[in-house]
Amino acid sequence: MDPWPEPITANNVVDVTLNQAYIEFAQKDDRVDFIGDVAQAAVDAFTATDLGSPAEIFEALGEPARGGHLAAWFSRDDEQALMERVDVASGVEPPAVDSLLVVNQNAGGNKLDYYFRRTTSYDVELRPGPEGDGLEVTGRLRVDMENQAPAEGLPRYVIGPYDERFQAGENFSYMSLYTPLDVTSATWDGAPLQLEAEEELGRNVYSAFLSIPSRSTRSLEVQLQGSVEALPGGWYELDLLHQPLLVDGEVSASVSVPSGWRIAEVEGARLEGGDRAVANLVLSRDEAVRVRLVADQ
Repeated sequence: MDPWPEPITANNVVDVTLNQAYIEFAQKDDRVDFIGDVAQAAVDAFTATDLGSPAEIFEALGEPARGGHLAAWFSRDDEQALMERVDVASGVEPPAVDSLLVVNQNAGGNKLDYYFRRTTSYDVELRPGPEGDGLEVTGRLRVDMENQAPAEGLPRYVIGPYDERFQAGENFSYMSLYTPLDVTSATWDGAPLQLEAEEELGRNVYSAFLSIPSRSTRSLEVQLQGSVEALPGGWYELDLLHQPLLVDGEVSASVSVPSGWRIAEVEGARLEGGDRAVANLVLSRDEAVRVRLVADQ
């Protein structure tokens, strides 16, 4: 096997191993050998290097772990407890108040995750109860899913189709929406969509198979409704949980309150007037938007 024509570094390893290798090596055995060689070189470099103190190691591993690209699990309770303390263990905690998690899984038997992009917009309206503790929440969610893959010019192993159910370049995605709220309606590219409802991770989860043709963007729009309990001091918290993707998704979120109430403090967002908080994020890790509600005197 000929050597790769350029050095493989941290800057190009994702493109080489998750895209270019599938184009360059038509034979599976050659591709497996090549990717195995890259992995072995990484392991050899890792084990031959003075990694420093445990604190330095965990500091270096912290960012990819928080981004969901690295997770550690140990069968011994004391070792697993250490992983949790240093934030290298992976898990989804029950929602403190409100939360949102969107997950896409490729169900098309191809290699099109490399070409997938996602942009999310979530607008929340809060209506406090008489005492300001219970909150009625109305949410409007839009998820734009872009498939940048071509329908021709790449190996079938990359763009498909895997069988006659799919088209070349089609991203056939199993999408799941995790929320403590109830979905009241949903549309896919403007047409009514029926979502399958289950419970998981201490939340409601609503799912559907969605088709995103080559070189196109399709939009999911969802209306949500429900009640949550505010935290002490009148705080509402929206946890924006992230799915590790090859390209981090952009997320915008807004929280507004009705007449008679105002937002006194915000965390993780900016205040626009006294009744609306806005956050615009590139979601590379879990984030939270917190607002403190007070009665407008």
